[in-house]
Amino acid sequence: MTSFLSVNEMSCPVTGAYREPKCSHLLCQVLKGMFLFMGKFEAGHEGHKRGLSIGTTGRFVALNVAYYRKSQGMTLQDLSDALAFFGRPTSASALSRIENQARAVDVDELMALSVVIGVRPSDLMRPRSDDHFAPVGITGYEDLPVLDYDLWVSGKLKGLGFDARLEYWTNERDTAQSLLDAFWDRPSESDLPEVAGRYAERLSLAKTRVFEIEATMGPNRPSSKTD
Repeated sequence: MTSFLSVNEMSCPVTGAYREPKCSHLLCQVLKGMFLFMGKFEAGHEGHKRGLSIGTTGRFVALNVAYYRKSQGMTLQDLSDALAFFGRPTSASALSRIENQARAVDVDELMALSVVIGVRPSDLMRPRSDDHFAPVGITGYEDLPVLDYDLWVSGKLKGLGFDARLEYWTNERDTAQSLLDAFWDRPSESDLPEVAGRYAERLSLAKTRVFEIEATMGPNRPSSKTD
């Protein structure tokens, strides 16, 4: 007979349900209250969370947790101990399942992992790439370039839609052009070539993004001046 104090890792011990909203069995609810009261519900009833399917963003998190942990020379137990120290106890076996994409990460765990590993939460949710145009898969949305993704999570990009991205990059293009023109009007600046080069690169990038976004908007969408 299965002990209710050692809850099956993959499902509710009473109903077998994987998702908490499906667990309506009275005994399960009583046990939930007991575990919460005892501070053990997270470990004892984790099956609901593990039953959630892992999407694109979740897979990035799994791969990045493993990468950053190993790059810092941490074992699974080291990471588990650090999480416990910061108030988010997670067993080494649970971390192994996370890294192997067999267990989803909730928001609180994501934040704790970011603190312990020493990276931004957004860094765990996207591919590691120096290519600004590398695609980032976003759960519930289409792929975006890393550049636009980083702007979105930092709050600089108001939304993911075409209009929001086009507005940002059009403004960025115009700003970069104005700054570049202003520097050319000051030939006495000793660092002019270096500064001008940076703004020329910024302008080129912005023009590229405006062109690419307009190209994907289709002929029926409003266009933007590109020169």
